[in-house]
Amino acid sequence: MEKWAESELRQLAPGARDDYIAALIDGWDDIIRSGIDTPLRLCEFLAQIAHETGGFEILIEDLHYSAARLCEVWPDRFKGALDPRAIYCAGNPERLAEAVYGGRLGNTAKGDGYLYRGRGFLQDTGLDSYREYGPTVGIEQVTHPEILENPTLSLRVALARWHRRKLNRLADRHYT
Repeated sequence: MEKWAESELRQLAPGARDDYIAALIDGWDDIIRSGIDTPLRLCEFLAQIAHETGGFEILIEDLHYSAARLCEVWPDRFKGALDPRAIYCAGNPERLAEAVYGGRLGNTAKGDGYLYRGRGFLQDTGLDSYREYGPTVGIEQVTHPEILENPTLSLRVALARWHRRKLNRLADRHYT
């Protein structure tokens, strides 16, 4: 497979952040080494990371929602725009993160929900995710979760997760 050009990535995601595009171009060899070496696998991988990042535009999860939007995104947690919890969390990312991520995904301490909110190519969320994939690429995400705001390192984490979860096999089966 031929290495992609910036213009091709920009066609896929016109509003993409420059640092995401650079990480994908510079990380081409790592992508191929991860076994993402067929057009189908590449399409699956790109589709997943493009979805997670809103077309390579989102670096860190915003969590700034209205009460009505909270009910759309998390219908099991908020039961309508007049739900007191939705009103309490609306417009307050820290409160919302604690309400939806606190006490789960490995988040146990107060503030973990916000500290370990979605970041990077896969919008890794929760202390468990940060713990699992940081060491596989030689970075310390637990004490420095902001490290996933570096697209180059985030790509390495995404590739490690892709490989560990055997997603190439899944991609291959998806269309056979």
